[in-house]
Amino acid sequence: MAGKGIADVLFCLDSSTSMEPCFDAVRKHIVSFVEGLKSDGQVEWDLRFDFVSHSTSSFKAGSEIVYRAQSIYETNLFNALYQNHEQTDGAKLFTSSINDFVEKINKLHAGGDETNLIALDTCLDFPWRPGSDCHRVIILLTDEPLETGLEIQEQLEKIPDLITKIHSLGVLLFMIGPDSAGYEELSAANRSTYDVVPKGNGLATVDFKRVLNQIGKSVSASRAQVIRGSVNKALFGQNTWVSSSRTEMRGA
Repeated sequence: MAGKGIADVLFCLDSSTSMEPCFDAVRKHIVSFVEGLKSDGQVEWDLRFDFVSHSTSSFKAGSEIVYRAQSIYETNLFNALYQNHEQTDGAKLFTSSINDFVEKINKLHAGGDETNLIALDTCLDFPWRPGSDCHRVIILLTDEPLETGLEIQEQLEKIPDLITKIHSLGVLLFMIGPDSAGYEELSAANRSTYDVVPKGNGLATVDFKRVLNQIGKSVSASRAQVIRGSVNKALFGQNTWVSSSRTEMRGA
């Protein structure tokens, strides 16, 4: 008799200008992730998906930074995720429909720069199902080293706190991106995987079917982790940023 597996899967998508080809590849091969999970045929999986599509722009000689982030159903993600004193009851996050995932990712547009670790922290703050029962999975995709985006020093300084948070939440982190000392440091988190790929070309050289299938197999072979200790939300203060209908803005 097959057992029961539960997984919440978040794609952290660098949506800067060069990454648009990646959206199509993920859309085409998301089913490969599910096939990897089900490869042994012994587990029936209850899956939820979402993505965080993010980009960043600076204005006024860098004195003002605009962060854009959206998920499948929330076009103003920071506001939805952190509204009402960081409660997520009013936000529609995660879906069990691969069709919805594919439809929404197909409508994404790329532009601007990236702040991948701010986006990662936002992913960590999603309303995961209980960690003792659920595999919590984040797949971070980027074609830029951490050291070439915006807010570089602030992100680098938060890596130890992010690792602590990843451990506390029992998250499985898979990173696909170019060689970067910052990502290498982050990959020290327990059960994390960092696949180094050539810089540029929007990850055009990545065999997403193979990669997603392998990630699915890795999740299937893992065990759900119990939360250890309290978790600090919004490590970069994104819960306090002033929002509009389209963007989240923070003065430097």
